[in-house]
Amino acid sequence: MNKFQRILYERGVATVNGSGLYRASNPWYHEKTIKLFIQEGVSETERVDVLRGSIKSLQQSDLSFRIINFGVNPASSNNIENATNSKGFVDVAKLGGILVSEPYRDPEKGEGYIPHADILIIRNPRKKDMNRSRDSGGFGTSRDGNVIIWKGTEAAAYHQMGHLLGIRRDHSDKIDCGMGYPHKSLNFFCDKCMEGIYYFWKGLGEASEIDFFN
Repeated sequence: MNKFQRILYERGVATVNGSGLYRASNPWYHEKTIKLFIQEGVSETERVDVLRGSIKSLQQSDLSFRIINFGVNPASSNNIENATNSKGFVDVAKLGGILVSEPYRDPEKGEGYIPHADILIIRNPRKKDMNRSRDSGGFGTSRDGNVIIWKGTEAAAYHQMGHLLGIRRDHSDKIDCGMGYPHKSLNFFCDKCMEGIYYFWKGLGEASEIDFFN
């Protein structure tokens, strides 16, 4: 294992034990489940494209997560409403905080409450959030287990899933990759990103005693 691989591996370990770089705020990955929700008004085409891009990212990474499609859901609609400002725009950071703390991720709440990540397709993000995303169409984070997307395309979903799967930053070299910047409409990971995903989940798997690969 070279230095680059070791860093990625240890980042995964740190996610579990909280001792280092990349501590998760909750063990969303324990049941290997991702739930997909959409805001009312999001088109069926957008939902299908985001689902397709998300599935492709998992297939290329050879990870054994399942995606459950909930569509428009009362609980997610309430979360979006609580994160919407007086002008009708969704505060993405606030919404992310709500998703992390929602009771549906806590198995102690009862049957059907399981750790999971959320993919949420929204319609009206704040302009500030759109600028911060650098035209990537959303935000994704492995730390909190959230993907929030407002550009309902396969490429946007693939890119944000890359962040959910452990790629922390976009890379600015000229390699064609779904995680490259400036962002391109690509739905594949380059070899370096694939290596990063592999060693992140290898470390996390050994630390949590869960096999995340097919």
